[in-house]
Amino acid sequence: ATGSFAAAAGKNQKVSVTFFGGEPLLRFSLIRTAVGEARRMARERGKEISFSITTNGTLLTREIAGFLKENGVSVCLSIDGPREIHDRNRPYASGRGSYEDVARGIEVLMENRNGFPVAARVTLGRGAVDVRKTFDHLRGLGFDEVGFAPASAAEGSPAALTEEELCAVMQGFRDLAEGYVRDVRERRIPAFSNMSQILALIHRGDPMPYPCGAGIGMLAADPSGVFYPCHRLCGVGDSMGDPFRGIAPDARARFLDGARRRRESACDACWAKNFCAGGCYHDAYLRQGDIFAPSTHYCRWIKELFLLGLQTYVRIQNETPTFLDAVLGERGIA
Repeated sequence: ATGSFAAAAGKNQKVSVTFFGGEPLLRFSLIRTAVGEARRMARERGKEISFSITTNGTLLTREIAGFLKENGVSVCLSIDGPREIHDRNRPYASGRGSYEDVARGIEVLMENRNGFPVAARVTLGRGAVDVRKTFDHLRGLGFDEVGFAPASAAEGSPAALTEEELCAVMQGFRDLAEGYVRDVRERRIPAFSNMSQILALIHRGDPMPYPCGAGIGMLAADPSGVFYPCHRLCGVGDSMGDPFRGIAPDARARFLDGARRRRESACDACWAKNFCAGGCYHDAYLRQGDIFAPSTHYCRWIKELFLLGLQTYVRIQNETPTFLDAVLGERGIA
């Protein structure tokens, strides 16, 4: 799969590979082999290659953490908060909580930092919406960045946030935005990564024709190696090729055409369309059975989030304008 991506990169000098799951460290020996092969392929084609991994941390050992450090693999670790929240959200099949194993994994990871920020990814599920408490806990564990995402769930799912819980999350985000402005003022790198992504979009100033990099600069391979626009869409809709045929340009063109049409229909009159571009394809699939339906159930949430981003951007621009170019100038949309 890496060979197909490297070949399809064309004139793009940089290629990145993310190991994602499920839990990718279940196949650590494969990752070790893939990194070596990918480096060789990139070298043959004159490309720069970088690696990242998203892991739940339960299988991290000193050997694995050492490998990630030596190979410059940036790490995003899925953890949902303090022990009581995390164990409720992420138990093993036996019902035992996973926090203790994750905490042990975090310890060896922090001992093997490699110059990249270590990021935490928090899934906000039903009954777990104390954003400030979770943020402070994860910063205390040593994470440089903390990002939040509401559980992606079909309507009526026990995991989906209620309207009241989304409001509580938004209030927590306002609190973190205050801290973000304060950090910038006092010349500290802020850790609230949702806000960094939004500020980067605003600062770049280009309208967003698509909600993310799916099918554009990013493709995912499912366990059999078949390509899809992103990891969430594996097995949903048309595949975009495989390692033997390469990337299928016709399927990719159909996907991007559908993505363009969704933004031009239900989203046309919305002021936030240039930030959101219709929202997550997979959320739309879960709620409406169509990846190209706009994710209207999150509209209010997204508008409030981007309004907070605009307000924060203006405050920073007025107080510390050099931050925006220095820190956010290079961030992309994928």
